[in-house]
This record gives sequence, structure tokens and C-alpha cells, in this order.
Amino acid sequence: MKITVEMVLSWSPCDDYSESRLRELLGDGLTPLEVAALDIPIEDRIWALLHEPVFTLGVLRLLACDFAAEALPHWEARYPTDRRPHEAVRVARAYVVGDASKEELASARDAASAAASAARAAARAASAAAWATQDAAWAAARNRQLELIVDSILSS
Repeated sequence: MKITVEMVLSWSPCDDYSESRLRELLGDGLTPLEVAALDIPIEDRIWALLHEPVFTLGVLRLLACDFAAEALPHWEARYPTDRRPHEAVRVARAYVVGDASKEELASARDAASAAASAARAAARAASAAAWATQDAAWAAARNRQLELIVDSILSS
């Protein structure tokens, strides 16, 4: 199988990869291994390879599950009782082999998305609290500096 300029253009690449640049890189087409060896940023090579028909949608879904599974320990450390992301990965894997329906997949995805949204909201709240604490500390420090200056002036 060859990855061609026309294929990459159909995937809507970023502006760095105009048709002329792609023709320069790909010529009449390259195999996936040749694309993997191109002298372009690794993220661009990965982007080019993670498309159908280079890999089937099922393989891409399983790869996404593998990536998500690598991140799950970080989730568990922060949210040990929230199993929604685990369930989404499990259902996505089951869907690939025909053991889960589209509805089950959508439901698990929505639940995991809700978990991620809640985590982002909590992180934003924590960040806002941290900034407010820092602002209060700076205000207190400035007030203390002013007190010291005033005391110094008055005691002279």
C-alpha cells in the first residue's frame, strides 16, 4: 500500500503541507514504513499514519484504547472510585470485536466525557483558588512592606 499526495490532501493536513510540499515529500507515493522514516516532525509522521486505509478503523480504535489505558493509572491516582474511563476503554475494545453495540459505545463515551469535564472543572476551580491565594499573599506582603516603611519614617 502506498500513501499518496491525494490521500494526504483528503485528510486535510495543516498549512505546512501544501500540495507542492507533499509532492516533494511523497513523490508518487510512499509505503507506511517510508512515511515513518521521513525527515519531518514525529507528530506529523504519526498523524499521517493514523488514518484509514493505512490502518482499519478497528485497529485505530484499539490503538486509541491502548493510549487511553496508558493514562488510566493517572486517572486512578486522582479519582480512585470513578471507573467511567475504564468502562469506556472496555466497551470500545468490546465494540471492535462485536461484543458491544453502538449505543453502548456512545453511552460509555458520554460517561467518560462527563468524568473528564468534571475533572477539568475541578482543576479550573483549584487553579482559581491558587491564584486567589497568591494574590492575597502578594497583597499581604505589600501591606507589610508599607507598614515597615511607615514605621521607619515615623520612628526617624
